[in-house]
Amino acid sequence: MEENTNPNIQNQMEGMQSPGSDNNDNFIAQRDSERNNRNLCNQFASTLRGKVVGYDGDLCQVSRSRNFRATLYGRPSKAVLDMSFSYESMDNRGRTLNLAELVLRQGEVQSVASAVRNQGLDITALHNHWMFDNPNLMYMHVSSVEDPGSFAQKMQRVMRDLG
Repeated sequence: MEENTNPNIQNQMEGMQSPGSDNNDNFIAQRDSERNNRNLCNQFASTLRGKVVGYDGDLCQVSRSRNFRATLYGRPSKAVLDMSFSYESMDNRGRTLNLAELVLRQGEVQSVASAVRNQGLDITALHNHWMFDNPNLMYMHVSSVEDPGSFAQKMQRVMRDLG
């Protein structure tokens, strides 16, 4: 096979990369990004002393249960004590939409609301879910847009005294 001596073709060939090299680099970057996102989600859960219950690349969902006895219709229920935390929609500065739903006994609402505000977080809702629960439970929604690690640390400080 003859070597091509046409300078135009040689210049074009020198500028070409092997087939798939861009795809491979993209795959590696995506895999590394996925691994970093998964690690971030696990750190988020660890800081909150919860467990990852959902992960979809951009969305991390964590659950943590309160530790006290509650009943619904007179029957013991653990499901009513599950708190949820999540982050998603990361921007190029690493800030995410962070959400939490806390389960509180009525007598805890004021002190937890103060702790949330002292951490610079927003309370976006406070309501009950059940009519026949004992004790009467309230669900507080908290949100922020910031680094998810910072949000988790702030929420952990808020929950420090909760069972």
